[in-house]
Amino acid sequence: MSHDVVSSRVKEVIDTLWRDPGVRLAMDFLVRDQAARTEENKEIALVQGETGKEALGRSPLFQKKLAACGAEDCVIDGMGNVCGHIYGSSPRKKPLVMLETHLDTVFLEDTPLAIVEKEGKIFCPGIGDNASAMAQTLSILRAIRHAGLRPVGVIMPTGAAREEGKGNFDGMRFLLQNRKDIDAAVIVDGGGTERIGWGGIGIKRYEFIFSGPRGHSWHIGGAPSALHAMGRAVAKIADIPMISDPKTTVNAGLVSGGSTVGAVAGEARVQVDLRSADAGQLEKLAVRALAAAEAGAAEENAFKKDRPERITLETICFGDMPAGRGLEGHASVQAARYLTELLGKTPIMEGGTCTNGNITVDRGIPTVIMGHGGYNGENHSLNEWYEPLDNYIAAQRAMLTVFALAGLDGVTEPLL
Repeated sequence: MSHDVVSSRVKEVIDTLWRDPGVRLAMDFLVRDQAARTEENKEIALVQGETGKEALGRSPLFQKKLAACGAEDCVIDGMGNVCGHIYGSSPRKKPLVMLETHLDTVFLEDTPLAIVEKEGKIFCPGIGDNASAMAQTLSILRAIRHAGLRPVGVIMPTGAAREEGKGNFDGMRFLLQNRKDIDAAVIVDGGGTERIGWGGIGIKRYEFIFSGPRGHSWHIGGAPSALHAMGRAVAKIADIPMISDPKTTVNAGLVSGGSTVGAVAGEARVQVDLRSADAGQLEKLAVRALAAAEAGAAEENAFKKDRPERITLETICFGDMPAGRGLEGHASVQAARYLTELLGKTPIMEGGTCTNGNITVDRGIPTVIMGHGGYNGENHSLNEWYEPLDNYIAAQRAMLTVFALAGLDGVTEPLL
């Protein structure tokens, strides 16, 4: 089924939830809770969240807060992931719906953190990505407890570690190795209320390290240069065409090398980011990028063929996030679309995203990806900001999507 179609069954379930007095009580609570959510957002942002170091601060903080909001069996696993549980009426504890947000930020542990508020915006590294989504999960749990809502199945609020950068989605990979009972995933990442995703944009990241002789530019002038070899390689990588269907991108994003302008560089490095929504296309990109790096070294050696020194190449893959088209017609996607419209917004069906949903999609788990509301900008920079304008709308959408999938005891059966 296309993502443009919402079935009569999904509409019936959502409409029933929408009219339920308990659900309305929870939705009204989310409006009133916006100020408390914003304060909690700021509190979370001031806790360091370097990828791989979540267990030093973010993990125990989120575990404690989940328990305080009524979640049971709140545990931290060996990777730093945090999972809580809201148990329902089903004796089989089915279906289990994960409500996930990631715990980490792109910023190192020693990054100065401070809250600055100006013209309705809150400035702080990581304030939007992804502290706001963590705060939204906690607000939803408070609303559920306030209204006395109980699912049929199980809702599993989750904070995943190691999502950003070189974390390589390893937290979610670890979680799914140890949890085989997840029936659907609602992934909350990024601002806004309109965008809806269901697939994963695949990423491969390589570091190419060129090594060779080093020394004074006059004394060993004419020897092959690691920096020249890297330059030849980058030029070839830049020539790789980017196609629109399926969309692919190629980017040489970070370079380093050399010691001084008057010396032949003995080492040079370039980090390359390759992306595609299609797994096959991503593999083709990787082959071409690897060939370009090898050709750069070979051409420098050939150009300096009269010299005995050689350039060597080392390749490190430090990012491998799977691509996946996902289930665009699944009930989770339909529910998110219909709810977006009911809440007065125009859904933007973007399909592929780059979140922990890449891993759930790759594992065959029905997945819908949505934002945490409000507006944010300059993400992954020291000037990151978040404006929590009407972000309760996104919280209402996420809460109702979860109950549509997990069922609401005495009101609706699960869509799963």
